[in-house]
Amino acid sequence: MTLARSPALTVLVVLALGAGAALAQSGGRIGNLNDPVPPSVPGLLVGNQVFAYLVMPDEQVACPDGGFILQTVAMTLDFTAEQVPATITVNAGLLDAHLEDNGFYVPGGEIGTSPEITVTIDAPGLHVIPVPLQGACGCEPTDAPYFLSFRYLGPAVANLAIDDQPAPGIVYLDSGNGYVDMYELGKTSGGKVIIWGDIVCCIAVGAEPTTWQDVKSLFR
Repeated sequence: MTLARSPALTVLVVLALGAGAALAQSGGRIGNLNDPVPPSVPGLLVGNQVFAYLVMPDEQVACPDGGFILQTVAMTLDFTAEQVPATITVNAGLLDAHLEDNGFYVPGGEIGTSPEITVTIDAPGLHVIPVPLQGACGCEPTDAPYFLSFRYLGPAVANLAIDDQPAPGIVYLDSGNGYVDMYELGKTSGGKVIIWGDIVCCIAVGAEPTTWQDVKSLFR
């Protein structure tokens, strides 16, 4: 790619994991950090579905350089004795969030998605299913809304662990026909599903006006 000479040029510098990446030594957790409150919700997890949870990173973590990298997404499920042993295949990731006319955000396009993993659950009870992103997401600004996504690839049967703090426009479910607000599904009106992500802070670099000499120095 050839950069045209110009006295002033807008450059977008993208920082990625790997050699030369700039990471702050801090991080945290975003998403639903509440404890599960019984009873768990049966009948909604059947597999071949995507759950999406709205997050506002800068409301939950303090990243001084304004960026975060999503490293893990996890979801809590509750298995009965009749549902184990269970083998499920999942992946997870980060989605854009789009603001609707009604004032609620809805899930948008994929920013990054993990490789799929397969997990076997042998005992009944609550289980946290963590999915490592393995570098699928780069450095994203903390001051924007996103959705954490958790996808079931193939059949899956378990009860959904929820908190006791229901709210509209936070959790969405796509069973193949588009996302539906789970607050509108009577079975989950008592709370929100438990989905969260681990992040590390990074340096968010946006579009910056600079001179051609400054641009050349970036590629030396």
